[in-house]
Amino acid sequence: MARPARDPGIDGPRDTVSATPPPTPGFLAIPIDSGAPFRRLVNQLGPERLTLFLKLNRVDLAHVRAGDTLLLPADSTTGALALAPFPTRLPALDSVPKLLAVSLRVQAFAAYDSGRLVIWGPTSTGKRTTPSPTGLFHANWKARETRSTDNEEWLLRWYVNIQSQRGISLHEYDLPGRPASHACVRLLGQDAEWIYYWVDQWKVTATGAPSWSTALRCWCSEHTPGTRSRRGGGWVKIRSPPP
Repeated sequence: MARPARDPGIDGPRDTVSATPPPTPGFLAIPIDSGAPFRRLVNQLGPERLTLFLKLNRVDLAHVRAGDTLLLPADSTTGALALAPFPTRLPALDSVPKLLAVSLRVQAFAAYDSGRLVIWGPTSTGKRTTPSPTGLFHANWKARETRSTDNEEWLLRWYVNIQSQRGISLHEYDLPGRPASHACVRLLGQDAEWIYYWVDQWKVTATGAPSWSTALRCWCSEHTPGTRSRRGGGWVKIRSPPP
């Protein structure tokens, strides 16, 4: 997969990540069989652990294939945040009420509330011929369901638009375990629904002008936030008040 162009100053300095990372959990390699063995595995995992299983392997249930070998935490008490490929705290973003970070390399998103990680999940971003754009975006509008402007046969659930000109959005859709979208950020259904209700949109001021001061900020980057040594330009851009 071709890497998208890097944005200058998109990631914060290393010293903005707080605390010593927790121990790395162990994993089990689970060979996937078809039919009854797979149904037994799904039943054994239960809803919560199955969701964690899918998140970790960046797929939805429809794209778990016989013959695959997928990872599962060895400790059944391991929670989702312990497996996040993102920092759990970003003190440099304490002043930012809500930020959604999307890592194109990791194929995952992280939702931060005042610098604290509250949820993460898998994504499928733009494929090589239609890459997802990088940079800072804001939530423009949202809908529980809408039709794609590329193809009206595509029903997009839990839709949050972040770039009106090209119709770039966050929404529920297939997660095949690789970048496969037409530039949007695809999500698991439960993650897309959670984000839909968590998101604040832009508002109209008393003068009739649009204001993004309360809108969700969405930072799309090749890397995860806080993992590259830079001069902090990205944090300044994210923390700056929206128009």
